[in-house]
Amino acid sequence: MTIIRQLSSLVVKTRLPVTKVSLQHILECGVQRYAAEYKITQPVTIKNPLGDLIMETHVEVFEEVLAKVLINAWEAYGDGVAPTKRPISIVTELVDKDEDGKFVQIRVEDQGRGIDPELRDHMFEPFISAKHTVGVGMGLTVARHSLRNIGGEVTMEDRRGGGTVAVLMHPLARRQRKLANE
Repeated sequence: MTIIRQLSSLVVKTRLPVTKVSLQHILECGVQRYAAEYKITQPVTIKNPLGDLIMETHVEVFEEVLAKVLINAWEAYGDGVAPTKRPISIVTELVDKDEDGKFVQIRVEDQGRGIDPELRDHMFEPFISAKHTVGVGMGLTVARHSLRNIGGEVTMEDRRGGGTVAVLMHPLARRQRKLANE
């Protein structure tokens, strides 16, 4: 994906349409998209006790966000680590955020190098990356903005025992906008 296309995805002028989909199905599709786009054959472990829970999402946006977070986890291991030594897992949980409603929490965990302390406060800014190659530094920026456009959030935290956890919070259902006179 070109940098121009990635940047243009940050600008959303209309509310994106959502559809009802099974959580298990969309997780599997997101993993398949990641594997196909980045030509990675190493499996991703999905621990989804929520099963076929139905959620409302924009399928294309969700799959893109998951693929970007997964490639970030893959690359967190660095160049010297064999593909078979790069475990990545997805763990889900339903979270009730009182006034904000119910959210599906999707944790993408790796056991890579962890979060660079110098980048911690800037990791969601465009063109910020721990990698030293051309064309990087947009994945987390695009993922966060895309998920925010459908009512969610992406954060990053340290994984106990080493590595990183990308935490995706996705609303179970789209909240209705309140009218001005309510």
